[in-house]
Amino acid sequence: MTIEDAMDAYERATFGGEAAAVGEGELLLDAVDARSALARGWLRHARFLAERRPEEAELTAFRRAAELFAALGDAAGEAEARFGIGLYHQVVAGDTAAAVAEFERSRAMAEEAGAGLVLSYALRHLAFADADAGRFDAAREGFAASLSLRQQAGHAPATAAAHLALAELALRTGDAGTAASELAQARALAAECGARGVLGWCDAVENEPR
Repeated sequence: MTIEDAMDAYERATFGGEAAAVGEGELLLDAVDARSALARGWLRHARFLAERRPEEAELTAFRRAAELFAALGDAAGEAEARFGIGLYHQVVAGDTAAAVAEFERSRAMAEEAGAGLVLSYALRHLAFADADAGRFDAAREGFAASLSLRQQAGHAPATAAAHLALAELALRTGDAGTAASELAQARALAAECGARGVLGWCDAVENEPR
């Protein structure tokens, strides 16, 4: 769905006499706007990770995307946008309660829509919240479920990050053997797929004072 498709709808409505094409074109543009808002939210979040400078525009973009996807009846899209809202609350604003509420909504929608990769992100960040609260068994279960979904989706960089999350949890709980194994898998997979960002995270974990 593109702006050109919407313009085609205009042509059909104006010159072809298809009155219904106007509504079709508007829905196409709503879908384009939803995807654009979602992408803008992700880019703003990437900028935050690089610069550590919070921008309210990130949250605004994710909220706009969620609103549009909801109106379109696109549960998978809304699930991703809801996850983005939760990510802002957790990572940027440090508001765990608000984050968990959005992650739970994202998880439910992603499960219903069969959006496995989005579900993996919701489970991952719910697991971070569990780990921070000392619920290590629940966190381990969430990280493992997220890893499995990422493997099924064939997303190598995300899978490497999932192994790293399990390594970090193992370090926190004193399981050095599991930590070493998961870290090695994370590093090997990240190197194989060229995920230099994940390799940098691996370095940070390895070099962190114990």
